[in-house]
Amino acid sequence: MARKSTRAANKCDEHKPVCKPARITETSASLSTTAHQSEAGGITDTSANASTARHEVLLAEQPMPQTTPASTNAELTASEAVPQAEPSTCASTGKPTMEERQARLSALRSKMSASSRANRREILDEQSRARTLSQAGASTSSRKLAKAHRLLEERDMLECGIDIERQRNLNYSVQDSEAWDLKLEQKHRKKDAGLIDFVDAAERAYQRQVNALKPHTSRSTTQKDQHAVHASSPATGTLVRNQSTPIDELQYGSHVPTDDAVDRVITHLNHEKQLIRNRSRARNNDDSDINYINDSNRHFNKKLKRFYDKQTQEIRENLERGTAL
Repeated sequence: MARKSTRAANKCDEHKPVCKPARITETSASLSTTAHQSEAGGITDTSANASTARHEVLLAEQPMPQTTPASTNAELTASEAVPQAEPSTCASTGKPTMEERQARLSALRSKMSASSRANRREILDEQSRARTLSQAGASTSSRKLAKAHRLLEERDMLECGIDIERQRNLNYSVQDSEAWDLKLEQKHRKKDAGLIDFVDAAERAYQRQVNALKPHTSRSTTQKDQHAVHASSPATGTLVRNQSTPIDELQYGSHVPTDDAVDRVITHLNHEKQLIRNRSRARNNDDSDINYINDSNRHFNKKLKRFYDKQTQEIRENLERGTAL
């Protein structure tokens, strides 16, 4: 016989929260587990089952599907395959995927880095060009800097006990050594021998002018061949070339110089005039009266003339005429 519920129990049941009208069906695994527990537990509380049954919605009894490991694995794979269908939906809607966005971002970053490197390279090139121009403009400072570096290197060599001349000669080639010897020889030849007379001065001028000449051997050989004296045969009248025939070197009045040769002569004469003009002592105002005894007195007389020339002009004219009082 079923137990009757009291009035207090009914009031407690009224104050309990109402459950959801629909329940999600449990899986076959959970149902089988609960069924097994109910069998193992034995007798259950009939009052608790009755109170629970009153608040549950009656559902139609359905046959319980048998659970097997294969069906469980199929359900898991189906549940895992659902999220993988999202990229296809994104592609169908036309929105870019995360991979495409990352690719675009990496491309933009590579372009930014390339542009920054190009700008940096241009800045360095501009700085190097400006530095080259400044160094070319300040040749004196560059020579002083090179001399300072050379002195520092020589000091370091002396501290290390290295022969400076030997170390310097290791960097010279054979051509450099021969050019240096030739330069020293020319310097020794041009060295001033002291007081010389007019004959020595004329000889030195002649040697200097000869060294300045640059003869054209091929042109002179061609001219000699053209003006060679050939023997003429009276019988045939043909020209017979004879190597033993002397060549007339004196072609007075028949030589016609080229325009280049005339220009060279004019340039040489102008150069000699300029040398004579530079060697001569400067004489300022040779026709003026000498009213000074030295250079400082000449400057002082110029100052007096600049300030008092107008006032003393009449007195000086009277002194020149001899009519001064």
